[in-house]
Amino acid sequence: MTIESNIKASFIIGLFCFITLLVLIYSSLIIFIPRFHNKNNVFIINICISILITSIYYIIFYTSFYLTSRNIFTPNGCVMLFYIFNIASIEIPFSFVTFSVHRFCSIVHHNQPLFKTKKWIGICIVIQWIGVLIISLPFVFQKTNICNNVLWLRIYTLITSVIVPSIINIIFNVLIFRHVRFSTRRVQPEPTNQMMRLSRREFSLLRQMIFMFFTFIGGWSGIYVSVIINEFVAFNEWIRPALVIFSEICILGIIINLFITNHEIKNYLFDKIYQVFRH
Repeated sequence: MTIESNIKASFIIGLFCFITLLVLIYSSLIIFIPRFHNKNNVFIINICISILITSIYYIIFYTSFYLTSRNIFTPNGCVMLFYIFNIASIEIPFSFVTFSVHRFCSIVHHNQPLFKTKKWIGICIVIQWIGVLIISLPFVFQKTNICNNVLWLRIYTLITSVIVPSIINIIFNVLIFRHVRFSTRRVQPEPTNQMMRLSRREFSLLRQMIFMFFTFIGGWSGIYVSVIINEFVAFNEWIRPALVIFSEICILGIIINLFITNHEIKNYLFDKIYQVFRH
C-alpha cells in the first residue's frame, strides 16, 4: 500500500473511532443513569448499537486491509466478510424502521395493551435483528471461484439498505402524521390543548427520527451507488474515500443531533461540565 492510501485509511479509521467513542458515551448515559430509562431511549440504544457494530466492522476492515496489508479476501473468509458487510450496511436503516413501526402501533393502535408494554419493544427489536440476519443470507449462498462482491449482490445491498427501508419508513410516517392530524380534528374543544401538546411531542420526536434516517440515507447511498457504477466505469482513486468520509460525517451528524435534541441528557452533561469547571 502507498503512503497516500495509508493516510486515507488512517483518516477514515480515526473518524470511525471518534464515532465509536461518542456512541459509547451516549449509550452509557442512557444505560447507567436510571432517569433516562424510557421506551423511546431503548430504541435510541438500538440505533446506537447498530452504529457501533457498523463502525467496528469498518475499523477492522480498513485496519486489516490497508494498514496491516493482510489479505482478508481469502476463500474461507470471503463469504463471512461480505455477509457481515451487508449486515453493517442495513442494520442502521432498519433500526430506524423498527422505531417507526413501534411509533405507528403505539399511536395509531394506542388502545391495544400489547403496544404499551416492554414485551412489545423486545419483539420489535428481536424481529429487526432476525430480519437483518435473514436479509443478508444471499451473501452466504453466493457461488464464485474468486472473492468478489458480484454485481447483483451490490444492487441487492443498495435495495435493502436504501430503497426498501426508505419506502417502509415513508409509508409508516405518512400514516402516523395522517392519523394524528385527523385525531386532532376529531377531539372536542375542551381537551384540545392537551391533545395538541401530545401531538407536538410526537411530531417533534418523529421529525428528528425522520431527519436522522434521511441523513443516513443521503450519506451512505452514494457508496452503494458508486460500487455499482464502478463495475462499468473506473473512478478516480479519491472518489471512494471521499464518499466514505462523507458517510462518516453524516453518522457523526446523527450522533451530535442525538446529544442536542435529547434535552435531559444535554442538561445533565452541561450540569456536570459546569460542576467540573466551577471547582
